[in-house]
Amino acid sequence: MSGIQNNASNETPESMSAGRIVTLVAAIVAGVLVAQFFAPAVFKASPTDIARSSVLLDTLNSPEHSPEYVVLGNSITMQGVDTRIVSEQLPGKPLGYNLATTGQSLPESLFFIQELPESVELVIQVVYPRQLVTNRIMEQQKYNALYMYGFRPDERTVNDLVDVYGTQSNRILGPSHIEQTFDSRWALRQSLDAKVRSVLRPELDLEEVRTSLYFPSPRAKPLPERKLVTELRKTFGYASDQPYKEHIVPRTMMLKMIKRVQESGRQIVWVISPLNPRAEEYVSDDYFRLASEALAKVAADGNAPFINMIDWLPAELYADALHPTEDGARVLSERLGKELAVILGNSQGEIQ
Repeated sequence: MSGIQNNASNETPESMSAGRIVTLVAAIVAGVLVAQFFAPAVFKASPTDIARSSVLLDTLNSPEHSPEYVVLGNSITMQGVDTRIVSEQLPGKPLGYNLATTGQSLPESLFFIQELPESVELVIQVVYPRQLVTNRIMEQQKYNALYMYGFRPDERTVNDLVDVYGTQSNRILGPSHIEQTFDSRWALRQSLDAKVRSVLRPELDLEEVRTSLYFPSPRAKPLPERKLVTELRKTFGYASDQPYKEHIVPRTMMLKMIKRVQESGRQIVWVISPLNPRAEEYVSDDYFRLASEALAKVAADGNAPFINMIDWLPAELYADALHPTEDGARVLSERLGKELAVILGNSQGEIQ
């Protein structure tokens, strides 16, 4: 007993303190390593607004899926194109997937193009007019989500982004794995927001939005007039006092996308998205006509077909300022399929 007491008495406060510090540091390091190891799985399980991208990446990398064509674009395309209806209008009724995501930027579309399986023969790229006038690359948070879902850009994708966006690409692609994992903390907060939204808006089919490969629409009901006017003003007010002016950056990005798709042996068709006719009350004269002409010129320069959907729907077939109703999506999808059938027939490039 006395021996034990003597040994304890020989241990100085300084040595005890050092030991505790070492233990604490080791615990912190272990915690960080565990967090780094489990973070991707935790992130993937979090129901964020970007969770649909995880489903799409898994689908494109699964041998169980062999789509013959894909449609890319933002939420207008999500809620406006049902590939099952499109396929009904095409020779052979090929399998098509809607790969649109909320706010999908051109670089995001390029990321999905990189991941396409060999079965894909046709890419339909839908562009929102505002994408033609901005030189912004994409939101850091979106790339962070794609990174946490396992996406890594290949060498050509990196080079294309650096060529087009310069130093902006460093901000997106530059952070290390540790930094990306640390930055993914936002997913926990957004998961709570998503759960609250599902409670407040139970009529929206958010699971369909996340998982559907054909028509990822929440089936939203049309807004009442007062709310619609507010949303129209908020959505299109940016163009109320300025003429349309195409930016060289998105044009360059589109041409690189065309080249990449064509060099892979696939065909690409460019489409300008439909827009609520009531938007014309809030934008400068000829804004959307000039946007359509600009995209048509890019497509022509890249030797790619172009479809102009901008005026295909009347105002009553929109659920809000931007998104078509289910009936509107049915009209759009059927007509898009017929237009594609003509293009494929003229180019003798029917999907087999």
